[in-house]
Amino acid sequence: MRLVLALSLLASVALAQDGPWKNDLSLWESKDGLRFQRVGVFVERGGVPSLVSDGKGRLVSVFQWFTFERKEDFDRVGVRVSEDDGETWSDPQAIRVDGLPESYERPYDPTLVPLGDGRLRVFFTSRDMEGDNEQATYSAVGDGVEFRFEPGKRFGVAGERVIDCACCLHEGTFYYYSPVQERDGKGYHAVSKDGLTFERLEDVSVAGRRPWLGCVVSTEQGLRFYGTGEGGWTATSNDGATWRLDERSRTDGCDPGVAQAEDGRWLMVSTGPRNPSNEDPPFDPRPKGG
Repeated sequence: MRLVLALSLLASVALAQDGPWKNDLSLWESKDGLRFQRVGVFVERGGVPSLVSDGKGRLVSVFQWFTFERKEDFDRVGVRVSEDDGETWSDPQAIRVDGLPESYERPYDPTLVPLGDGRLRVFFTSRDMEGDNEQATYSAVGDGVEFRFEPGKRFGVAGERVIDCACCLHEGTFYYYSPVQERDGKGYHAVSKDGLTFERLEDVSVAGRRPWLGCVVSTEQGLRFYGTGEGGWTATSNDGATWRLDERSRTDGCDPGVAQAEDGRWLMVSTGPRNPSNEDPPFDPRPKGG
Protein backbone atom coordinates (compact mmCIF):
# COMPACT_ATOMS: atom_id res chain seq x y z
CA MET A 1 0.00 0.00 0.00
CA ARG A 2 2.83 2.40 0.89
CA LEU A 3 4.55 1.61 -2.42
CA VAL A 4 1.38 2.43 -4.36
CA LEU A 5 0.98 5.72 -2.51
CA ALA A 6 4.64 6.58 -3.08
CA LEU A 7 4.42 5.87 -6.79
CA SER A 8 1.22 7.90 -7.03
CA LEU A 9 2.89 10.84 -5.26
CA LEU A 10 5.92 10.66 -7.56
CA ALA A 11 3.66 10.64 -10.62
CA SER A 12 1.76 13.67 -9.32
CA VAL A 13 5.00 15.56 -8.68
CA ALA A 14 6.32 14.75 -12.16
CA LEU A 15 3.03 15.84 -13.72
CA ALA A 16 3.14 19.14 -11.85
CA GLN A 17 6.75 19.81 -12.85
CA ASP A 18 6.30 18.93 -16.51
CA GLY A 19 2.72 20.00 -17.12
CA PRO A 20 1.99 21.75 -20.43
CA TRP A 21 0.52 24.69 -18.49
CA LYS A 22 4.13 25.66 -17.78
CA ASN A 23 4.36 26.82 -21.42
CA ASP A 24 3.03 30.08 -22.83
CA LEU A 25 2.18 30.69 -26.49
CA SER A 26 4.22 33.35 -28.32
CA LEU A 27 3.26 35.60 -31.25
CA TRP A 28 5.83 36.27 -33.98
CA GLU A 29 5.97 38.46 -37.12
CA SER A 30 7.81 38.17 -40.45
CA LYS A 31 7.99 40.04 -43.73
CA ASP A 32 9.04 37.05 -45.82
CA GLY A 33 7.54 34.12 -43.93
CA LEU A 34 10.99 32.68 -43.24
CA ARG A 35 12.66 34.83 -40.58
CA PHE A 36 10.45 35.71 -37.61
CA GLN A 37 10.79 38.15 -34.75
CA ARG A 38 8.98 37.56 -31.45
CA VAL A 39 6.26 40.10 -30.60
CA GLY A 40 5.31 38.79 -27.16
CA VAL A 41 3.03 36.41 -25.26
CA PHE A 42 -0.07 35.37 -27.18
CA VAL A 43 -1.73 33.13 -24.56
CA GLU A 44 -0.60 32.20 -21.08
CA ARG A 45 -0.60 28.45 -20.37
CA GLY A 46 -1.20 27.11 -23.86
CA GLY A 47 0.15 24.78 -26.51
CA VAL A 48 -0.42 23.08 -29.88
CA PRO A 49 -1.48 26.22 -31.77
CA SER A 50 -2.98 26.59 -35.24
CA LEU A 51 -3.44 29.91 -37.08
CA VAL A 52 -5.33 30.66 -40.30
CA SER A 53 -6.79 33.51 -42.32
CA ASP A 54 -10.41 32.53 -42.83
CA GLY A 55 -11.03 34.44 -46.09
CA LYS A 56 -13.52 36.76 -44.36
CA GLY A 57 -10.98 39.26 -43.06
CA ARG A 58 -10.37 37.40 -39.83
CA LEU A 59 -7.34 35.67 -38.36
CA VAL A 60 -8.36 32.71 -36.21
CA SER A 61 -6.11 30.80 -33.83
CA VAL A 62 -7.01 27.64 -31.92
CA PHE A 63 -4.83 25.97 -29.30
CA GLN A 64 -4.84 23.68 -26.31
CA TRP A 65 -5.84 25.91 -23.41
CA PHE A 66 -4.92 25.34 -19.78
CA THR A 67 -6.97 28.06 -18.15
CA PHE A 68 -7.48 27.94 -14.38
CA GLU A 69 -10.46 30.31 -14.45
CA ARG A 70 -13.00 27.68 -15.46
CA LYS A 71 -12.20 24.09 -14.56
CA GLU A 72 -14.53 22.81 -17.27
CA ASP A 73 -12.42 24.60 -19.91
CA PHE A 74 -9.05 23.36 -18.66
CA ASP A 75 -7.19 21.31 -21.32
CA ARG A 76 -9.84 22.11 -23.91
CA VAL A 77 -9.40 23.72 -27.30
CA GLY A 78 -9.40 27.51 -27.00
CA VAL A 79 -9.79 30.15 -29.72
CA ARG A 80 -8.82 33.80 -30.30
CA VAL A 81 -9.95 35.91 -33.26
CA SER A 82 -8.52 39.08 -34.79
CA GLU A 83 -10.57 41.39 -37.02
CA ASP A 84 -7.68 43.81 -37.71
CA ASP A 85 -4.81 41.76 -39.16
CA GLY A 86 -3.49 40.65 -35.80
CA GLU A 87 -3.24 44.05 -34.13
CA THR A 88 -5.80 43.09 -31.47
CA TRP A 89 -7.33 39.76 -30.47
CA SER A 90 -10.47 38.61 -28.72
CA ASP A 91 -10.22 37.11 -25.26
CA PRO A 92 -9.66 33.33 -25.27
CA GLN A 93 -12.72 31.13 -25.04
CA ALA A 94 -13.31 27.40 -25.37
CA ILE A 95 -14.74 26.07 -28.61
CA ARG A 96 -17.76 23.76 -28.62
CA VAL A 97 -17.97 20.56 -30.64
CA ASP A 98 -21.61 19.52 -30.70
CA GLY A 99 -22.43 15.92 -31.55
CA LEU A 100 -19.20 14.40 -30.26
CA PRO A 101 -20.10 10.91 -28.97
CA GLU A 102 -19.85 10.50 -25.21
CA SER A 103 -17.41 7.62 -25.60
CA TYR A 104 -14.88 9.86 -27.39
CA GLU A 105 -11.96 11.55 -25.70
CA ARG A 106 -12.14 15.34 -25.60
CA PRO A 107 -10.73 17.04 -28.74
CA TYR A 108 -7.09 18.11 -28.58
CA ASP A 109 -4.21 18.97 -30.97
CA PRO A 110 -6.43 21.27 -33.11
CA THR A 111 -5.67 22.25 -36.72
CA LEU A 112 -7.87 24.70 -38.65
CA VAL A 113 -8.55 24.67 -42.41
CA PRO A 114 -10.71 27.35 -44.10
CA LEU A 115 -13.15 25.73 -46.54
CA GLY A 116 -13.60 28.72 -48.84
CA ASP A 117 -17.30 29.15 -48.09
CA GLY A 118 -16.87 30.99 -44.79
CA ARG A 119 -16.76 27.83 -42.70
CA LEU A 120 -13.77 26.36 -40.89
CA ARG A 121 -12.97 22.71 -40.41
CA VAL A 122 -11.06 21.81 -37.27
CA PHE A 123 -9.10 18.58 -37.33
CA PHE A 124 -8.22 17.20 -33.90
CA THR A 125 -6.94 14.14 -32.07
CA SER A 126 -9.37 11.93 -30.21
CA ARG A 127 -10.19 8.25 -29.73
CA ASP A 128 -13.27 6.14 -29.20
CA MET A 129 -12.59 4.71 -25.77
CA GLU A 130 -15.39 2.15 -26.21
CA GLY A 131 -14.22 1.27 -29.72
CA ASP A 132 -10.68 0.69 -31.01
CA ASN A 133 -9.28 3.13 -28.38
CA GLU A 134 -6.59 4.31 -30.82
CA GLN A 135 -5.57 7.94 -31.15
CA ALA A 136 -6.49 9.22 -34.59
CA THR A 137 -7.61 12.35 -36.43
CA TYR A 138 -11.27 13.43 -36.40
CA SER A 139 -12.97 16.63 -37.51
CA ALA A 140 -15.78 19.13 -36.99
CA VAL A 141 -17.01 22.07 -39.04
CA GLY A 142 -18.20 25.47 -37.87
CA ASP A 143 -17.56 29.19 -37.50
CA GLY A 144 -14.46 29.11 -35.29
CA VAL A 145 -16.25 28.85 -31.95
CA GLU A 146 -19.25 26.59 -32.54
CA PHE A 147 -18.54 23.35 -34.40
CA ARG A 148 -20.54 20.28 -35.40
CA PHE A 149 -18.79 16.89 -35.19
CA GLU A 150 -18.37 15.08 -38.50
CA PRO A 151 -18.84 11.32 -37.95
CA GLY A 152 -16.06 8.96 -38.91
CA LYS A 153 -12.30 8.88 -38.63
CA ARG A 154 -10.36 11.19 -40.94
CA PHE A 155 -7.00 9.41 -40.61
CA GLY A 156 -5.51 6.71 -38.42
CA VAL A 157 -2.96 3.91 -38.52
CA ALA A 158 -3.74 0.65 -36.73
CA GLY A 159 -1.48 0.11 -33.76
CA GLU A 160 0.06 3.60 -34.00
CA ARG A 161 -0.45 6.88 -32.13
CA VAL A 162 -1.52 9.42 -34.75
CA ILE A 163 -1.47 12.86 -33.11
CA ASP A 164 -0.64 16.51 -33.84
CA CYS A 165 -1.78 16.60 -37.46
CA ALA A 166 -1.18 19.43 -39.94
CA CYS A 167 -3.54 20.02 -42.86
CA CYS A 168 -4.30 22.63 -45.52
CA LEU A 169 -6.41 23.06 -48.64
CA HIS A 170 -4.23 23.74 -51.69
CA GLU A 171 -5.54 23.98 -55.27
CA GLY A 172 -8.61 21.89 -54.48
CA THR A 173 -6.83 19.14 -52.51
CA PHE A 174 -6.52 18.65 -48.76
CA TYR A 175 -2.96 17.76 -47.77
CA TYR A 176 -2.51 15.97 -44.45
CA TYR A 177 0.65 15.32 -42.40
CA SER A 178 1.34 13.94 -38.94
CA PRO A 179 4.61 13.03 -37.21
CA VAL A 180 5.53 9.36 -37.11
CA GLN A 181 6.21 8.88 -33.42
CA GLU A 182 9.86 8.31 -32.43
CA ARG A 183 10.95 8.65 -36.06
CA ASP A 184 12.46 12.11 -36.51
CA GLY A 185 12.21 13.29 -40.10
CA LYS A 186 9.32 10.95 -40.94
CA GLY A 187 5.70 11.98 -41.36
CA TYR A 188 2.42 10.36 -42.36
CA HIS A 189 1.07 11.77 -45.60
CA ALA A 190 -2.47 11.62 -47.01
CA VAL A 191 -4.64 13.54 -49.48
CA SER A 192 -8.35 14.13 -49.90
CA LYS A 193 -10.71 15.96 -52.25
CA ASP A 194 -13.47 16.55 -49.69
CA GLY A 195 -11.48 16.74 -46.45
CA LEU A 196 -13.39 13.77 -45.06
CA THR A 197 -12.03 10.68 -46.83
CA PHE A 198 -8.23 10.60 -46.97
CA GLU A 199 -5.99 8.35 -49.02
CA ARG A 200 -2.73 7.45 -47.33
CA LEU A 201 0.34 7.93 -49.52
CA GLU A 202 4.02 7.17 -48.95
CA ASP A 203 5.45 8.76 -45.81
CA VAL A 204 7.32 12.05 -46.26
CA SER A 205 10.79 12.74 -44.94
CA VAL A 206 13.32 15.51 -44.29
CA ALA A 207 16.89 15.22 -43.04
CA GLY A 208 17.93 15.69 -39.43
CA ARG A 209 16.09 15.69 -36.14
CA ARG A 210 13.03 17.39 -37.56
CA PRO A 211 9.68 15.87 -36.57
CA TRP A 212 6.68 16.75 -38.75
CA LEU A 213 5.20 18.71 -35.88
CA GLY A 214 3.90 22.06 -37.04
CA CYS A 215 1.71 23.32 -39.87
CA VAL A 216 1.43 23.22 -43.65
CA VAL A 217 0.48 26.36 -45.58
CA SER A 218 -0.71 26.95 -49.14
CA THR A 219 1.32 29.64 -50.95
CA GLU A 220 1.51 30.90 -54.52
CA GLN A 221 4.76 28.96 -54.91
CA GLY A 222 3.34 25.69 -53.56
CA LEU A 223 3.18 24.08 -50.13
CA ARG A 224 5.32 25.21 -47.23
CA PHE A 225 5.75 23.26 -43.99
CA TYR A 226 6.77 24.95 -40.74
CA GLY A 227 8.28 22.38 -38.41
CA THR A 228 9.81 21.80 -35.00
CA GLY A 229 13.42 21.03 -34.13
CA GLU A 230 16.85 22.21 -35.29
CA GLY A 231 15.92 25.76 -34.26
CA GLY A 232 12.76 25.66 -36.33
CA TRP A 233 12.65 24.79 -40.02
CA THR A 234 10.68 25.28 -43.19
CA ALA A 235 10.48 23.16 -46.32
CA THR A 236 8.69 23.63 -49.65
CA SER A 237 7.04 21.22 -52.05
CA ASN A 238 5.28 21.37 -55.40
CA ASP A 239 3.50 18.02 -55.04
CA GLY A 240 3.20 17.47 -51.28
CA ALA A 241 5.40 14.37 -51.46
CA THR A 242 8.93 15.61 -52.12
CA TRP A 243 10.19 18.34 -49.82
CA ARG A 244 13.18 20.70 -50.00
CA LEU A 245 14.50 22.33 -46.85
CA ASP A 246 14.71 26.13 -47.04
CA GLU A 247 17.98 27.81 -46.27
CA ARG A 248 18.27 30.78 -43.94
CA SER A 249 14.87 30.23 -42.35
CA ARG A 250 14.43 30.83 -38.63
CA THR A 251 11.10 30.18 -36.99
CA ASP A 252 12.04 29.21 -33.41
CA GLY A 253 9.42 28.05 -30.96
CA CYS A 254 7.73 24.66 -31.07
CA ASP A 255 4.79 23.35 -33.11
CA PRO A 256 4.19 26.62 -35.02
CA GLY A 257 0.93 27.77 -36.59
CA VAL A 258 1.47 30.27 -39.42
CA ALA A 259 -0.78 32.46 -41.58
CA GLN A 260 -0.40 35.46 -43.86
CA ALA A 261 -2.34 38.59 -42.94
CA GLU A 262 -4.15 40.68 -45.57
CA ASP A 263 -1.43 43.35 -45.39
CA GLY A 264 1.18 40.78 -46.46
CA ARG A 265 2.82 40.19 -43.08
CA TRP A 266 3.30 36.63 -41.87
CA LEU A 267 2.23 35.84 -38.32
CA MET A 268 3.19 32.81 -36.27
CA VAL A 269 1.92 31.43 -32.98
CA SER A 270 4.19 28.85 -31.36
CA THR A 271 4.51 26.93 -28.11
CA GLY A 272 7.05 28.45 -25.76
CA PRO A 273 8.87 29.75 -23.99
CA ARG A 274 8.69 27.66 -20.85
CA ASN A 275 7.47 29.84 -18.00
CA PRO A 276 8.52 28.32 -14.67
CA SER A 277 6.57 31.02 -12.82
CA ASN A 278 3.30 29.55 -14.12
CA GLU A 279 1.61 27.94 -11.15
CA ASP A 280 0.22 24.42 -11.09
CA PRO A 281 -3.57 24.06 -11.42
CA PRO A 282 -5.59 24.23 -8.21
CA PHE A 283 -7.34 20.97 -9.19
CA ASP A 284 -6.48 17.53 -10.56
CA PRO A 285 -5.27 18.29 -14.11
CA ARG A 286 -5.67 14.77 -15.47
CA PRO A 287 -8.18 14.68 -18.38
CA LYS A 288 -11.48 12.97 -17.76
CA GLY A 289 -12.19 12.25 -21.45
CA GLY A 290 -15.19 13.46 -23.45
